[in-house]
Amino acid sequence: MFPVSETTTTTMIQNSIMKTMFILTWHDLDSGIIAEREFINEKGKDHSGSINALNLAQVIDANSWPWKLEKALPGGGKELSMSNWNGENL
Repeated sequence: MFPVSETTTTTMIQNSIMKTMFILTWHDLDSGIIAEREFINEKGKDHSGSINALNLAQVIDANSWPWKLEKALPGGGKELSMSNWNGENL
């Protein structure tokens, strides 16, 4: 195995934190469309991905449309973070 420098380890940790993806899915009841949007943290802005996703979720929630917010897991799965209006069933 090759030795890993402290700088390389720090970069790997930063990339895994920065690449955190949040997926917002909602059902537009007016048009019948189920839509999805992905959010990723912006460099230098902690929690920007989740904050941007929650800002859009607030607008969707005001329309009383079902929605859910999931965090993408490193292994390819998803973890339900929150939902409203029965959105966990989307």
